[in-house]
Amino acid sequence: KPCMEVIKDLFKYLKGVQHPLRGLFARYYFVKVMKERFEEREDEIPFEDIASFYLENLKEMNNLWIRLNLLLEDKDKRKEQRTDLAITVGENLLRLSALEGMTVEVFKESVLERVIEIILENEDRISQEYLFDILISTFPDEYPLETLDALLLATEKLSRKVNLASIYIKLMERLTTFAKNNPNATSSLRHVYDSFRTTLSRILGKDKYKLSAQLNLLAAFMDFTVHFFSDNRDLIDEILKMAMELIGRYDEMALSERGVSAAIVQIITHPMKKLSLLIL
Repeated sequence: KPCMEVIKDLFKYLKGVQHPLRGLFARYYFVKVMKERFEEREDEIPFEDIASFYLENLKEMNNLWIRLNLLLEDKDKRKEQRTDLAITVGENLLRLSALEGMTVEVFKESVLERVIEIILENEDRISQEYLFDILISTFPDEYPLETLDALLLATEKLSRKVNLASIYIKLMERLTTFAKNNPNATSSLRHVYDSFRTTLSRILGKDKYKLSAQLNLLAAFMDFTVHFFSDNRDLIDEILKMAMELIGRYDEMALSERGVSAAIVQIITHPMKKLSLLIL
């Protein structure tokens, strides 16, 4: 039998392990074993089949990982266990990113959309935050840059419990790394600024997010902008204006919400840390 046909049969048998914890470890072990088989027979097995295997396994493992919530009543222990086991799920994306034949074009055309579908299938906060983090950090620096608009559009569909600020900060950090390693790519970053601004404009003012969370997003955006566009104070003014307009939509009770003042202070002081007297 062809190698991939045997692998597909074995993969079907894994569905027989329905216990979330045992199922996770069985599939994690299977991924480890298959890595060696794929490397031995890379000329025999099409790239598309291998990628499809990892994506399907990612979907199944993510579902099992979320079902771990049913095993423990203690919320803290449950969160700790899921955090400890996150790496087993992320292994699929790690292997996918290392495949021979994985390019930015392939990622854009067939992989990214499928991964985002898997992330959005369940509104589990821990799952969505972790998988998005792995998606951003596992693939090479230029991948987030080339697919930024699609990534940002997907963030708007995440559960309201997800910490968007941490995701955007992670994205900005990856783009920062790319810019530092590619000094001639500064022109691309202006596009990055515009993409983030457009996304934030759609998010700000929505009831889905607390005011403090929205202001934290602006604070992160300000920090990124000051770092890369310190010679363009119009952009800094633009973010300050967005913050003022946002604050103007809320009453005094909302403004007294925990964390609001601290976020406002960050928005104001980030430019001062970088530009000091120029801002004054």
